Formats: sequence, C-alpha cells, structure tokens
Amino acid sequence: MYQKKYVATRIGCSGGIDSYLKTIQYIKMEEYEDYNRYFFLDNDKNVIIDYYKLPHHLVLVTVTSETDDLSTFIPEQTRNTNKKGLIDVTNHEYYQSNESILEHIQPFRIIVEGAKGTGKSSIVRYFIKKGVVAQDRDPEVFSNQNILQLPKENRLKQVYQRIHKNEDEYFLLVMRSTKRMNESLQKRKNEINTTNHELYRKAYQDAYISLNKAGLLDEKMMLIHNNFQWKKHRNQYLKHLIHHMIDQYQNKKIKTYS
Repeated sequence: MYQKKYVATRIGCSGGIDSYLKTIQYIKMEEYEDYNRYFFLDNDKNVIIDYYKLPHHLVLVTVTSETDDLSTFIPEQTRNTNKKGLIDVTNHEYYQSNESILEHIQPFRIIVEGAKGTGKSSIVRYFIKKGVVAQDRDPEVFSNQNILQLPKENRLKQVYQRIHKNEDEYFLLVMRSTKRMNESLQKRKNEINTTNHELYRKAYQDAYISLNKAGLLDEKMMLIHNNFQWKKHRNQYLKHLIHHMIDQYQNKKIKTYS
C-alpha cells in the first residue's frame, strides 16, 4: 500500500482542490467532531479529504493506492494542472493523526495574497511546515479581477470588510519590487503580459497604506517586502510573524469603517 498526505492551499481558486475533486468520483461523507471526511475514487487511487471545522480551516488530502507509488500524483506545476496547491506533508509529524493536528496546528488561518511572481508559494509552504494553515490567494476579493475596476474608495471598503469577516483569519500581502517580480515571471513559459500583475501589486499596496493610515487594519492584514537576499532572512521574518499572530489571536479590537 502506497500513501501520501497533502495540505490543500488553493481553496475556491481555479486549479485548486475544488477543481480537482470535480474530476473524480465521489463515494460518501462521514462526519466527526473536528472534521468532515469525504471519500473519492481517482482511477486506482483512493482519495480522502478531511475538511477541519473552524477555527483550524485545515484541508488534509490523503491518497492511497495498491498499484501506484504516487510519485507522479502531483504533476509538475504548470499553469493548466488541476492539482495546484497541494503541499506534501507525508512524513511531517504534525499531520499524521487527528490528535497530532489538534495539538500542533494553530487555530487560525493566514491568507497569503499578492501579485504573481512575488514568492507567495514558498511562503505558503513555510507556514504549512510550521503548523499554520495557509491559503494561497483569496478569490473572494483580493484576487477577484473585478476589484481592479472599482473606484479606490469602494475597493478599500471591500478589502476592509473582507479582512474583518472572520476573526480567525489573517491576511499577508506579499510585495516585491517590479524588477524582481518581472524577473520571476520571465522564468514562467506562459507569463507574457505582466501589466495586470503590476496593477494588482499597486492595488494591494494602496489598500494597505490607506487602511493602515486610517488605523483600520487591526493587525488583521500584514505586509512583507519579499526582496530578501537570503532565504534564512525571510524565514526569520516569517517566524517572528507567526509568534506575533499567536500572541494577538485572542486580543482583537475591531474599529468601524466610515
């Protein structure tokens, strides 16, 4: 029996876990105290999805097969794959059982948002390995293309309402210099037009600056300039950020947008 475990980080996004599940056979669902378990069949592979109830937000994917060693279960991360956002935690001690998950995984989620080429994926992987549930992009507001068409004031209100919607969610905006962002995008074969990425980068930056100036972030949205020369310096910053979120989780004072 071959088995692999993954944490799903693309929720409600094109190419994420939702898109994948639509392509395979649904079998049944079982409800437990801490999570709902869904059973699927993908050819010769059994796929179990554990959706943990709030506040953990964790989506754990367990794949087993009698005949396939699962070495190619996640294809190379191309733009058209329907299994993006699956992070391998097969041998990670935190994700081996319900008991280990409830003991080690933090009771909140951080949504990592930013333009393409800013390094979101590697930051999401870091959080998962440290026991923080991380979602790659927010399709509801931040990554919704319609938000770019709104007047700035309306856009700010939508961002404000989104970051305060759930008390057990944080948002991290990943910024990067235009030069570094374009260098990263040029390495992707099908990323030709980077204009929209720059528009997103500016929209994120404007939202953060305006809400921060008005004192309306309430430590629900943070910013990281991912221009670190060394990965260890970035990781030190992220480690500090995790400790800060843990300390602040139960002490929120929400202001009203006017």
